[in-house]
Amino acid sequence: MHETIYINDSKQRSLGCAQIIKSIPEWFGQEKANATYEREIADKNLDVFGILVGAQLVGVVAIKYHFDTSAEIWWMGVHKDFHRQGIGSSLVKMAKKHVRSLGYKRMVLMTLNPTSDDAGYAATRAFYIAQGFEPLVAFNEDDPLNPMMWMLAEV
Repeated sequence: MHETIYINDSKQRSLGCAQIIKSIPEWFGQEKANATYEREIADKNLDVFGILVGAQLVGVVAIKYHFDTSAEIWWMGVHKDFHRQGIGSSLVKMAKKHVRSLGYKRMVLMTLNPTSDDAGYAATRAFYIAQGFEPLVAFNEDDPLNPMMWMLAEV
């Protein structure tokens, strides 16, 4: 059984993000990017939700807003020990419900696109497709380490 929480405290946001990143280095292997995530998730302009199992924060989703039309899953992670237990699906459902309650109709996210041969990100894309996201735009395709894409879902 898990509990959903809104994380308002900047330090808790950064610490939770850092702990999850450390548990899944195969997804978050770039130190400079990780430091940016850990610093910027503390921003009060993001809505940050977490999932607790007991007292342990095992999943985090941070939502950023664009114009008055779309919300972005700016960062999301689930502690490696809790993969494939429905935590990620719960985070996405919670995020969609929250942004819908604010009047948003669409949600976007950015991830590696299918030209990457990274198996972890192939699983990530499959996960997001199962959550109702679909590919929208590919970009940065000249960078073999970071060919990116936006994905879109109606909320």
